[in-house]
Amino acid sequence: MHPVQDPPLATLKSLIAWFTFPAIFAGQLVAFDGALSLGFDPALTSLALTIANMALIASLELVLPDRSAWTWTNDGQTINDLLHGLGNVFGDALGRSALLIVFAAAGGALAAQGNLGLWPAEFPIWAQVLVAVVIVDFTDYWKHRVYHGSSIAWPVHALHHNPDRMTVFKGVRLHFLEATIRALVVYGPLAALGAPTIVMLWIAALMNFLGSLNHSNVAQNLPHFVHALIVTQKTHWLHHSKDYARGACNLAPLTPLFDHLFGTFRHPLDEPLNEVGIDPDPIPKNLFAQLASPLLWPVLVWRNRRRVAQAAKE
Repeated sequence: MHPVQDPPLATLKSLIAWFTFPAIFAGQLVAFDGALSLGFDPALTSLALTIANMALIASLELVLPDRSAWTWTNDGQTINDLLHGLGNVFGDALGRSALLIVFAAAGGALAAQGNLGLWPAEFPIWAQVLVAVVIVDFTDYWKHRVYHGSSIAWPVHALHHNPDRMTVFKGVRLHFLEATIRALVVYGPLAALGAPTIVMLWIAALMNFLGSLNHSNVAQNLPHFVHALIVTQKTHWLHHSKDYARGACNLAPLTPLFDHLFGTFRHPLDEPLNEVGIDPDPIPKNLFAQLASPLLWPVLVWRNRRRVAQAAKE
């Protein structure tokens, strides 16, 4: 339930909320492009800006929250979220190493030069990034759809969906195995086609910057049509709905193109969100148990059902 605010204060916050998404997102992209133009190391720049982006958004969540009850300061899982984020670095490296093995095993051009040489390198960088966005949206869409449609794959992804609130730190709350799979399935096709490093870095930057905003609790107002053109906070919140029938939607990471094409797009302004999370939720609170959860899933589900049944008797 939202607290009552003074009308002038509420109006001011509503006005500011129209600028939070474009200002933060565009600001990060301009900063990244400027740093590259000045010759800064791209990988270090991406990392530094991602951290700065999360710190800025986390601060804004305290003064300009969309939902005042969704604070990260009393979440109880914020430290775990950050540690899972560090685990993603390991998982991503694991996935990239696996790619090299796959390429070597495939033989031919993949083994000889590390890619198929099919990338449109003659395109300007911005056009190459657009091509990469379409490829990434397609591969990530189907990866994401498998997670939500397969009882075998779901335990790897469930950790990302079990929080009962959205904050900037939930964007990095991924099991390290999911980061490994993402490197293989999402970035693998770009590497196989021969996408240059700069394009891969721009895609990583877009995923990181947009992901931080879309999982955040910063108040964001956008026109109705924008939600149908780019993945926004509200479209992604709807994807995290505790009502699974409503949450199995808006699966692509950057644009809703393939959600439109394959019938899984739902407009968040037409379907107000109530609660986020998963129900029933067998994910433990303990970090190490969370890391083991994909392997222990049948046991965790059994324990959760037993706990629910026992609570119903009392």
